[in-house]
Amino acid sequence: MNNQIKQRLNWAMILLTAGISLFITAFITTTSPLFAFNNSWDGNTMFTVGKGLWHGLMPYRDLFDQRGPLIYLMNSFAALISYRTFLGVYLFEAITIFFDIVFAYQIINLKFKTPIAYAASLAFIPIVFNSYYFENGELPESLLMPLLLSLIYSILKSNGKLPSNWQLYGQGIALALVFWTKYSLIWPWVAFFGLVAIQSIHQHDWHELWRRFKMGGLGFLSISGPLIIFYGIMGALVDLFKVYFFINIHFYPSSGLFSPRIILNIAEFVFQNGTNLGMSILLILGTIYLIRLKSIDRFAKQLILSGLGLEIIFIVGNEFSFRYYYVGLGAYFVFLCMGIASLLDQLINHSRFTLNRISIIGTIIALGATFITNTTYRDTILFPHNQSISTNHKDTVPFQIQFANIINRSHDKSILNYDNLDVGLYTATATLPQSKYFAKLNLQGYAPMMGSQNEILKNHQAHFVVLTLLPHETVDDLIDPVDPTFQQAYQLVAQRDTVFQNHEMTYLLYELRS
Repeated sequence: MNNQIKQRLNWAMILLTAGISLFITAFITTTSPLFAFNNSWDGNTMFTVGKGLWHGLMPYRDLFDQRGPLIYLMNSFAALISYRTFLGVYLFEAITIFFDIVFAYQIINLKFKTPIAYAASLAFIPIVFNSYYFENGELPESLLMPLLLSLIYSILKSNGKLPSNWQLYGQGIALALVFWTKYSLIWPWVAFFGLVAIQSIHQHDWHELWRRFKMGGLGFLSISGPLIIFYGIMGALVDLFKVYFFINIHFYPSSGLFSPRIILNIAEFVFQNGTNLGMSILLILGTIYLIRLKSIDRFAKQLILSGLGLEIIFIVGNEFSFRYYYVGLGAYFVFLCMGIASLLDQLINHSRFTLNRISIIGTIIALGATFITNTTYRDTILFPHNQSISTNHKDTVPFQIQFANIINRSHDKSILNYDNLDVGLYTATATLPQSKYFAKLNLQGYAPMMGSQNEILKNHQAHFVVLTLLPHETVDDLIDPVDPTFQQAYQLVAQRDTVFQNHEMTYLLYELRS
């Protein structure tokens, strides 16, 4: 790489990047204060579990969810900033986007001058954070993206040279952060540590192999050790391993690590729709640009491409992939941005435009493009009659706030969030679940989850029951097989029709009759 033109961002550029990050994040994630309420079911589920930590309720043992423990830790710290809103989560997301831009800039700046590199790094945002894949925000894939970008930068900066102790230690920490947030995203680090180990074995350099293993392992243990000790002290270590590993592996939808359908699954995903096909083409173009770069060492390319290959196999190749999984590949679009930088460089060389003018124009286009690829801003308070609040386009108060006002007037605030992920009532009422299985997760065939909810429903143990219905679905369809007396025991006190992730939903709040 051309290290002669490498230049760090000055304080003015850092402050500008921070401002851009706060501004852009405010419009693309529903955790932002610009949204009347965060409708994300996953976001509310993680926030509820995170808040429980401050009340002695441990994830997995006391509040059941199958995500990584660090995602709950982040949400617990976010709750310190704001207990009833997602302001803290929004700030965490803005910080990650800040580092996305910074690392993308550092990668591109290894080859291109600062003005071009900065404009191209901003193009990373509209490409990766489009509303089709990013959906409501607060994805583990997006929160972990700076770590993958740091790995790519570290590989390119070394460019085939021996990794330093600090590099190995830092990537060991990164691996632990990813492992304890969402372990299905560890494959780039598996490729990195695996190939550098194979390199040492091939060279019969056992001292170097031990150094690499030792420093990477120390980094991994720096995070894993305190985490395991904490869960051990709290008496929830067995629950952590049982849920996060055993139950996830056995009950979460997956086609298996070595499914013979992997190639077919990848093809089906790519050609599923125009968006998937278009993004796949852009990813391929960026990959081709990386392969053709003569300034990058062959081994460095192998480290990056093997990580990308494993990500594609285990993310896109999974038969049960959800579209937001594709955000896990987002860091690799930095090479497409590097290609954009090359085009800007050529434009400067073959036009009358100056370097700074081209960079300013490129920056403005990149920022504007964010509002083209991500239309989540249409659900902000700037458009108070939006369909995420109500399909009648009249209501301006989210159903969570309306329902919470009713619940908070009662002396008994117990809620059964039936047959769905957390729709946000625990957040809106500032309460915590009375049941371990407070939400229905995507764990196929795991009986204790709905068994517990059905028991609460049949025995009328919750004062309030919230139901979520799809179009053409009725309360009788959902409830009658479990509790035929439900309609006699409970009365409907509030109802709202909304649109969530392009699907019409009806939310019903029932209260136990006196």
